[in-house]
Amino acid sequence: MGMISVHRMEAEDLEGVLPVIEGCKFKPYFYLQRFDDSTLSRFLLSKVKEAAARDDSEILLAVVDGRAVGFAVLRKLSWDSDFFGFGCAALEHLVAAGDYAESLDTKSILLGGVDEICRRWKIRNISARAALADLSTVHSMEKCGFTTAGVLSALFWENGQPIRRLKTLYGVRPFRQGDIEMLEATARGSMRWDRFHADSRFPKEKSDLLYAQLTRNLCLGKICDAVLVADRDDKPVGFVACKILHDDNAHLPLRLGFFRFMAVSQKAGIGAGVALHETALGWFCERADIVLGITQVQNIPNLKINLRYGHRYGASFLDLQKWFW
Repeated sequence: MGMISVHRMEAEDLEGVLPVIEGCKFKPYFYLQRFDDSTLSRFLLSKVKEAAARDDSEILLAVVDGRAVGFAVLRKLSWDSDFFGFGCAALEHLVAAGDYAESLDTKSILLGGVDEICRRWKIRNISARAALADLSTVHSMEKCGFTTAGVLSALFWENGQPIRRLKTLYGVRPFRQGDIEMLEATARGSMRWDRFHADSRFPKEKSDLLYAQLTRNLCLGKICDAVLVADRDDKPVGFVACKILHDDNAHLPLRLGFFRFMAVSQKAGIGAGVALHETALGWFCERADIVLGITQVQNIPNLKINLRYGHRYGASFLDLQKWFW
């Protein structure tokens, strides 16, 4: 490979990245065998085009002898930045052509350019997610100062499977406006293994409050399609947020749903989670062909529930992040 140069991607560069995308094994949803490679290539290209049209994103293109060999998509996280009081960004895509060594070199050079943008944007924390098997991405990010904040399992359930019916002590119903404060309190104490709680540079009080605010936004219908509530003796003890991935589905031949977030009171135990999961699958049956979920590997109760209901393992991912000061 010749000398690699990096510049900001322009509109005329977009179609030139398609060969790079086609050679990438770890495209979004690569673990879903019902999507062929050409479908996922077109899907990833559509996401790059969307990023190019956004004001909060910047795309770097790596070129050798006038030919695209890789790209990186960086997005400024305005909500997170306002919430924590310092600049936050996400590396949404890091893709490069070639074998392991060539890809590693290209990605390392692209990450140098990402650092420059972060300094210009006054970013303090940048986060990314990489497939555990995508060694050139993982190794290039570690080489450039990223550290692992968590390990996650991606699981999926295909519509058409019979839903197991298990007896529980909990009823499940749609969210009511009067539930919101109790659900916020449940969410505030439910998270332990996420990347925010795993790193003391995110204040614990802020990280707890983050999930309370997330819950309020879910209940208000801003970032999901339904919130189902488990109760006992007419008191909410947990909830699950269900989302249809409308934007992604516009570019895919099958409808995807997503378990956006689940939180259960520690006093309620696993039974409430079982009741919520079963009811949520029933809700998804009419709206999605495949239902996705991502959970931390330490969250054994949630993994057990998923496997009990026939979810299949898709892939493992690393949550990575880097601090600039």
